[in-house]
Amino acid sequence: TIKHPRGSATLSTPYNYHYKMGRRVEFSPDQAGSYVIKVNAKLVFTDDLYPDKQLASAQFTLTSEGDSAAAGCSTAGTGSLVGLWLMLGLAWAIRRRR
Repeated sequence: TIKHPRGSATLSTPYNYHYKMGRRVEFSPDQAGSYVIKVNAKLVFTDDLYPDKQLASAQFTLTSEGDSAAAGCSTAGTGSLVGLWLMLGLAWAIRRRR
């Protein structure tokens, strides 16, 4: 499941945008396997330097291991939440470079 799959990051500190507490995106695999996570980011306001750049996207593969019939799966490799935040940061950085 994906908790809070859509949202907007309105809080900012220098070079970082943040979701409000309790509204962060969370991914919880319920079965073992590989999952492809794709993150799309859209600017609300036009960037003065790059007015034609409004969208950014990134994706990564997450491998979940364990007995899905037990108390859930554990993730292997990049942690689901950590990896998702990394991809959100990457999408933001790509947007800033363009």
